[in-house]
Parts: sequence; structure tokens; C-alpha cells
Amino acid sequence: MVACDIDPEAVEVARANVARNGVSDVVSVVDDAWALGPYDVVVANITAEPIVNLIPRIASVLSPSGEAILSGILADREEVVLDALRAHGLLVRDRLQDDGAPSEGHYAWVTLDAARSPRVDSHAASLL
Repeated sequence: MVACDIDPEAVEVARANVARNGVSDVVSVVDDAWALGPYDVVVANITAEPIVNLIPRIASVLSPSGEAILSGILADREEVVLDALRAHGLLVRDRLQDDGAPSEGHYAWVTLDAARSPRVDSHAASLL
């Protein structure tokens, strides 16, 4: 498993947690994992705008049968993420919504499970 973050401090904390939990033999923590793909699963738990910016890279490192699990998306920003996914040949297979508690400042958010559309897979197969 490869874990990454763009924040150097977060990378160091993650490395310390990996060591503390005794999983260094199965988890590598890096600051730029894009060149290490392809990946069967990519997970991002950040807000919609950074996810939209990452979708082209996610699509480029996702294995043909891989999936992207995207969370931290406020429900009112979901459509922007869906548009970006579609533009890069990824379709949502599953969706989870938490309606939050607006009166307490907790708003509705969604998690999307996306994968390559069959059209993209068959096109890729025809190039082989």
C-alpha cells in the first residue's frame, strides 16, 4: 500500500503512525505517488475543488479495473466532481450521503465510488 500527501508535515506524521502501528513492511508513505501507479484503489478525502484538480491524475494512474473513492465532498458541490469524473472517463458506481446537522454547522457531504466507464475500457482494449 502506498499512502501520500502533499503536506510534508502530514507525510512525516503518517510515517510515524505507520512505524508505531508496525506496518512498515506493507505501507509506504511518500510525498508524490503519481509515478508509482497504476493503482487498484485511489482514495481522496478532501473537499471538491482539490478533488476536481486531482481527477486527471487519478484517472491516469488508475488501473483498468481500479476504483477511486472520493470523500469530503459537500453535497452542494457534488455536480462539479461528477462533471470532472465524466470528462475523464470515470463513472460513479456507488454513492453515500451523510445529511449532517446544519443547525450544528455540519453540512451534507457525499462519498463517491467511481470506476472507468465500460466505453473507456473497451476503447483501451481495442488499442492493444
